[in-house]
Amino acid sequence: MLKIAFHPCYAHSLPEGHRFPMLKYELIPEQLLHEGCIAQENLFKPNYCSDEIILWTHDAAYLEKLHTQNLSASEQRKIGFPQSVALTQRELMITKGTMDCCLYALDHGIALNVAGGTHHAFADRGEGFCLLNDMAVAANWLLKKGLAKQILIIDLDVHQGNGTAKIFESEHRVFTFSMHGAHNYPFHKEQSNLDLPLLDGTDTETYLGLLQQELPKILEEVKPDFAFYLSGVDILETDKFGKLKVSLEGCKQRDAFVFESLKEKAIPVTVAMGGGYSPDVKTIVEAHCNTFRLAKDLFLILLIICSCFFKLSAQAQFSMRGTVLDSISKQPLAGINLFLSHTSIGTTTDQSGHFILDRIPQGKFELVISSLNYETRSISINTGHLPESIQLLLKPTANELQEVIVEPYDEDGWDRWGRYFNAHFIGNSALAADCKLINPDVVKFRYSRKNNTIRAFSREKLIFDNKALGYRILYLLTKFEYNLVERSFYYSGYPQFEEMRPKNPDEKKRWDKKRKEAYQGSIMHFMRALYDNQLEKEGFEIHQVLKVDYPEYKRASSLFKAYSKALKNKEPITISKDSLEYYKKASKLGANEYTVMLDQLITKDDVVEPIDTSIDATAQFMGFTGWLRVTYQHKRDPIEYARITLKRIDHINSDINLPNNIGLSIYPNGTYFYGYNLFIEGYWSWWEKLSTHLPTDYQPELP
Repeated sequence: MLKIAFHPCYAHSLPEGHRFPMLKYELIPEQLLHEGCIAQENLFKPNYCSDEIILWTHDAAYLEKLHTQNLSASEQRKIGFPQSVALTQRELMITKGTMDCCLYALDHGIALNVAGGTHHAFADRGEGFCLLNDMAVAANWLLKKGLAKQILIIDLDVHQGNGTAKIFESEHRVFTFSMHGAHNYPFHKEQSNLDLPLLDGTDTETYLGLLQQELPKILEEVKPDFAFYLSGVDILETDKFGKLKVSLEGCKQRDAFVFESLKEKAIPVTVAMGGGYSPDVKTIVEAHCNTFRLAKDLFLILLIICSCFFKLSAQAQFSMRGTVLDSISKQPLAGINLFLSHTSIGTTTDQSGHFILDRIPQGKFELVISSLNYETRSISINTGHLPESIQLLLKPTANELQEVIVEPYDEDGWDRWGRYFNAHFIGNSALAADCKLINPDVVKFRYSRKNNTIRAFSREKLIFDNKALGYRILYLLTKFEYNLVERSFYYSGYPQFEEMRPKNPDEKKRWDKKRKEAYQGSIMHFMRALYDNQLEKEGFEIHQVLKVDYPEYKRASSLFKAYSKALKNKEPITISKDSLEYYKKASKLGANEYTVMLDQLITKDDVVEPIDTSIDATAQFMGFTGWLRVTYQHKRDPIEYARITLKRIDHINSDINLPNNIGLSIYPNGTYFYGYNLFIEGYWSWWEKLSTHLPTDYQPELP
């Protein structure tokens, strides 16, 4: 769910005639709510940032001046605002809003602050309408809490982020990129990691060309795991102080390019609005609203099937009640389906639009609200902060899946592409034979010759009967793509599990047995064992794996031969034990082999550490470099898997990697957050399909 930080105090009262357009902070959320782009649930009110966190970035003496209203007349002139208690409180709230947005961005890919982007604030002083540097404070907080390792700040305000550049001039974990007017304020520029000064009169084409040239290179070289984006609209040709000639559409294209670039690399981003001084406040508001509209459109498809947000506990259960209304008529809606994604927990609204959702385990969940005639919504809920009652607004589907309506689809799609969908969505295991899609007619396909990609989509829930495990699965498909050339696939959506009723006790026993077999050696089983530090007891081993191409094979072989020769001739040679093991194994690889598994076992302490309890009470952080091989000792390769891979039957094993250099938050029930950063090869990539999935509230019976 898109989350936006806003508080009425953002629109701080200023003396009449002041040039700063404070009114925009009030008008932006009003416009977005009026047009239906967002609902009240998207907005949240931040609290005040604590002094302790502020002091990780700002000087104590300066903070004391803000609290005691002891700024000199000169210091106030440089800031541009008259000092007041309310102004300081506003800055503390904006800063906390940016910090909170970081957590929402880690959950959903993006979050936005209606204010913020106060990049002229230095550690010891304020300047240019900026008292506290909200992005700098939030970046230092992320680093200190271990929530990010490499941060990129993309500053596209027309004025250089001089305070931000100075604060991070010696911090290698934060890369500052500023694209600004060369002859604009501040007239003394600090040195960012990369500055792109623009000449007065720079037009839309030149501006976008420079950004499209530089940003991809920065992302490739810096490899950030978190980004801040300052989306200043003072680059507009209508701006009184900007001196550039960028059109309103060009400003929108800029935001779209930044968002698409970050989304492509799965980099979460917190966005602040920055400056804008066009004479007509409507122009400022429209340009800023475009940023929110793009964020909603581009980032809401980031819900990946592996990205679960749950913290389950069998000891405590909660309930939630509320009402679902039509967003336009405000009339109650009956028969609306609500469920916790990836679980068997759900309900529907009654004739008055009311619902009660029972049996909610302790933790954090995605609550999905769906109906055929209304847009599907999802909101994050946490049992630690459940409201007494909640009102949910659903928007009619007049424009839902517009892409599907506009783009042509293959009339014979299922006949042509259905087997690909079944193979990669349902799977090819023995269990897949008893997992059937009941309504294949609702699935539409489109083939792109340019990209050799098959896309599947549906406006209705897909209904699967998995008679092998005893579940009916109602699936809201948000994305399915299969690349015919690369043979890679991607899918995302919301599954809801319903227990099927067994015909007799024997069928119930068969289901229990098959469920346990599906669970044993699965990713869920592994993550639970890892979390509980029970890898050995549960039958898992982890080893480091090194990938070897032909040039590396030749190099390793040569080094091992040199070592063997020196050993034979009793000549001194120094090679570490691990390196020697690797060279020896690499030199003996067969023609179709390309991995070397080292002997030393990897333990939980090597890959997992607790997360600060102030951030998440139950999560642990899993992070590692390179490739790891996970072997499950209590199960061997199924015959159908061995036939496909042409490998001898052995204990099942899977190779895992973190291609985006971002770790995973793992939870006691085996779910994990940031699943799209986990790349899998081997058994799990074949096994983990819909036919083998179990609800996250599944618990195997004890022997």
